[in-house]
Parts: sequence; structure tokens; C-alpha cells
Amino acid sequence: MSRDGLLRPALWTAATTGSGLLLWTAISAAVLHGRIGTVDVQRLQVSGLGLGLLLSATLLPLLWRTPAPNPWRLRALGLGALSMLAALVLLTLKTGSHADPMLISAAAMATAMGGVLTLAATPPALLQPSPPLRMPVQLATAMLAGATLLFALIALAWGAAMPATAPAPSLLMLVLVLAGLLLLFWRDDRRPAPLPAMRPRWIVLGLLAGLPLLLALLSFALPGLGRLLWPLAALSVLAGSTLEHRLLLATPIAR
Repeated sequence: MSRDGLLRPALWTAATTGSGLLLWTAISAAVLHGRIGTVDVQRLQVSGLGLGLLLSATLLPLLWRTPAPNPWRLRALGLGALSMLAALVLLTLKTGSHADPMLISAAAMATAMGGVLTLAATPPALLQPSPPLRMPVQLATAMLAGATLLFALIALAWGAAMPATAPAPSLLMLVLVLAGLLLLFWRDDRRPAPLPAMRPRWIVLGLLAGLPLLLALLSFALPGLGRLLWPLAALSVLAGSTLEHRLLLATPIAR
């Protein structure tokens, strides 16, 4: 597997994961603002927004370098820019003092909606002809990647202050949804898939679902290793997302 063959899928993974992380961080900012006013939560949200913005920014050069201008590229560029602008406003409000709760809620809602719309308009979900489940799979993958990255930030920031098993139920729900969508997507994909061609798909499923669930189960047996297990789960999901993007972009349709 060449470095050039991995670069583009890795950049798409970074962009979609960034949108997913912005989505979840914005939701936490809207839900927890005014209820949990600790400095730790504030710092976590600032870290999530900052990292999400950095990752999402990779979308702009990817779209800008697309050879032929077309409607989906302009739509994705506009939605991506608006989503990052809303996240930047939210980040500014979260780092300021005595910010209006209504402004924070409005900016958080705009960031979350912008993240979803950007993912729906991102090219890998719009390749034509494309099976109907391509877009839901991309949304679910990005939401899982963003969530596991947020779980890793929580584990690294809070350590023993938070039970290592706390994110496990959320992870289980997201993994089950994504695994079901992937299996349906592959079933509906009518391209011939001999056994050697199926192996990368099972590797994708293992990285996106199997290994993260195993690490989550280990957090029950080894709660003191939460700072290690959740970052490993995030890395596994990121690797699976990159391979899944590579499989999609390697098809004749995606070239």
C-alpha cells in the first residue's frame, strides 16, 4: 500500500472526523452550558473545538484541488466554510468571559447543523452512481470517529476523575449503527466481490467495530488504563475510516 494511495483517504478521514468532532462538541456545549460550569468541561470543549477546526480545515484544500468545478464542490466548500465559521464563533464565545448563554446555544446549534450538512455534501458521499446507503455510512463513520476522538480527549483530560467505562454505552450504540449500515451497504453493492476482495472489508469492520468494542470491554476489567484504551480506540476507528475511504476512492467510479 503506497504512501500516495493512503494520503488522499487519510485527508478525507481527517476532514470528516473533524466535522464529527465539531458536531459532538457543539452538542455538549449546547446541552451542558449553564448546567455544568466547571473549568474542566470548558477546557475540554475548547480542545474539541480547536482540534475539530484543525481537522476540518483539510476539507478546503481537498475541494480546492478537485480538477473540474461542479455544483457539489461549490456546495461543499460553502457549507464547510460556514460550519468552520460557526465553530470559530463558538470557540471564541467559550474562551471569553461572561458569554451570553443564548449566543452560545445559537452558535452550538449552527455548528452542529453545519457539521451534518458538510458531511452530507462531502464528495465521497456524493459519488455517482452511488448506492443509496453511501451517505448514511459516511455520516455514521464520521460521527463514530468524532465521538471516539472526544472520548479520548475526555480520558486524557480527566483520567481517574471519570470512570473509564463511561463512554462504553455510547460507543456500543454508534458501533452497532455503523456496522449494520456497512453490512447493508456492502450487500447492496453489486460489484463482484471474490474472497480476496472481501478481506479489506472485514478489516474495515474489525477496525471500526471489533477492536473499539474489545477495548471498551477491557475498560471494565482494567479501569486504570482508560487513558490508554480510549486513545487506542480512536486510533482504530481513524485507521478503519481511512481504509474505508481508500476502498471507496479506489473504485473506477471514484476516480
